[in-house]
Amino acid sequence: MDGKNRTMALLYRLTDQGAWTEVAGGALSHTYSAEKEGVLLTFSGDGAGTAEIPTGSQWSLANEKVFTWKEEGDEEFALSFDFAAECDAFISAVSGYLETALSEESRYYLPETVSLKTMPAIAEILRSAVANTQLRNLLLSEIAALHYLPQLLKLFAEVKDTPDADSLREVTQSLVELGSMQLVHALLTERYIYGLVDILSPNRTTVSSGDFAAKTRLQCKNKAANRRLWGTCQEIVRTQYVRDNIKELGRTTEAGLIIQAFIKRQYHSFLYEFEANRKILEDLVDSFLDPETASVEKGLVFFREALVHMKAPFLFQRCSLLGHDGLGHIVRLCKAVLGGQAGEEAAAVDIIHSVAHQDSSIFRDHIVAEEPLLPTQKTLFIIIKHLAAPGPPFLRENIIRIFKVLFDEVLDRKPKEDFLNTVYPQYAIPLFEKMEAVDGLQTTPSGLAVPEEDELLYSGLLGVLETMVAKHGLRAKNFFLRCNILKNTALFLKAQKKHLRVSAVQTLRSLLHTGDEFYYRFLCENNIPGAILDTLGTENKGGSLLSAAILEFFAVVKGMRSETVRAFVTENHGEKIKQQFASITLFSCFRKEDPVEPSLKDTKALWLCIDRKDCPEAGEDGIDELLTTLKE
Repeated sequence: MDGKNRTMALLYRLTDQGAWTEVAGGALSHTYSAEKEGVLLTFSGDGAGTAEIPTGSQWSLANEKVFTWKEEGDEEFALSFDFAAECDAFISAVSGYLETALSEESRYYLPETVSLKTMPAIAEILRSAVANTQLRNLLLSEIAALHYLPQLLKLFAEVKDTPDADSLREVTQSLVELGSMQLVHALLTERYIYGLVDILSPNRTTVSSGDFAAKTRLQCKNKAANRRLWGTCQEIVRTQYVRDNIKELGRTTEAGLIIQAFIKRQYHSFLYEFEANRKILEDLVDSFLDPETASVEKGLVFFREALVHMKAPFLFQRCSLLGHDGLGHIVRLCKAVLGGQAGEEAAAVDIIHSVAHQDSSIFRDHIVAEEPLLPTQKTLFIIIKHLAAPGPPFLRENIIRIFKVLFDEVLDRKPKEDFLNTVYPQYAIPLFEKMEAVDGLQTTPSGLAVPEEDELLYSGLLGVLETMVAKHGLRAKNFFLRCNILKNTALFLKAQKKHLRVSAVQTLRSLLHTGDEFYYRFLCENNIPGAILDTLGTENKGGSLLSAAILEFFAVVKGMRSETVRAFVTENHGEKIKQQFASITLFSCFRKEDPVEPSLKDTKALWLCIDRKDCPEAGEDGIDELLTTLKE
């Protein structure tokens, strides 16, 4: 025995089932045996036992406290210490015993550049450094400083599947075996893995772990890292297949199934392709729009699946990077459907709504960029056209949602001004065309008869009006001055359906929050508070949603700084409030009270009651004396 050291540790062995089982543990003694050509480990205490680390074993650090090694028979062991310092001390001693450490001077000979000539030397240095903690840390720092990874990637692109790639793979394997998790993560980035995948056929949709190991000869000591490395390679191989065959995939019957299954599992790689190659999205949409194959429906299925499985933000963040071109290709497909593909309009509108919802700013910019186009070519005009056309209710509902998303921001300042300058002159009147015609609807004794198929449409338009009033200030006011939409809004207070009455009250209530006398005068001149009171009078249930909306309207009136609406309600409807709504405490401030009966005890009343005819015997002087007394 050449020497002896003692510390506390536990010994584990990897079973055939892939689980670690404890073999021994306790006070550890390690000595070098020349006879057995290896390091002998002896454990004393409750977990007494022995083990051997043969010279030439492949070993590494699983983490700062765990030392692992593999023997020739592929049997793998791990030694776990309580403290990282104990593990470092053990490695320093063992590396000397196993004679695997390089001399201190060797670290200075790491070439500054990576080339096919320097590759064998680099591989040898890295392999030797695996067993020397101090040298390993120095090399890792030097590798980062010399920017080895980009150089290796560039070299992979040059050699690909030639015999010269063998030493390059050995270097990569040695880098992984150095055990630095930071370095492993760097190696597992998609850009670096592309170099490894180049040795595989780009037309394969799958790659087995066996093929990968055989062709790359790259196996990580860390099993989790190895699985991730293989999985990343498989993703990229399939991504390359989709990328290289994207046009054909869009034209084949199986395209929907292939692409959907691909997106569910490899959307990160697919997005990388969108970002790296902008033409992919264009080619894909072109293939869907090919008149010979009539595969527009597959295109809609593709993007709807993308929204579901790619968690929409991922896709449209990439579209943002692509700018208007990337978004334009998606909208181009939807416009083609809305322009003539009967039966699929709802799916196209659903996709556009998702685009607007996930990235409303870039969609607004897209609308502004369409300014030079003819009206029949503009996205919003094509969408608005379907508001008046017969279709499923959720189609109109999604169209309304698109406009709510576009309007629902504070847009009265740059850079959003361009959008407002575009949308109000061109799209506001067509959007509310149905609202302009409300006064032509039939009125029955039970109220305004709104067709059942239009109920959700009118309710949604009232919601858009509410957003416009709250967000767009002067632009909305100028728009209302040029049409009768606000007046027609009040007509819905008499609608047969209660949800329309609720929407009308909420929209009219939004006028009170503006602080603008223009809207206050509109409410008074058109007797809107009176119409709302009439609606409350016809409501039988005091706790309904409609009653709550009406009471909230008058609660806002009560708390307003401006006296305009409050004075109007008190003056014109105070008597009605007193008679019909006396039990509602909120209305107490609007009631018109009766004059107080005169009383001799009331000084003010005496002043009003005294008359010469009531006191003829008092005479002029007597009345003056009484008045003087009352004054005092």
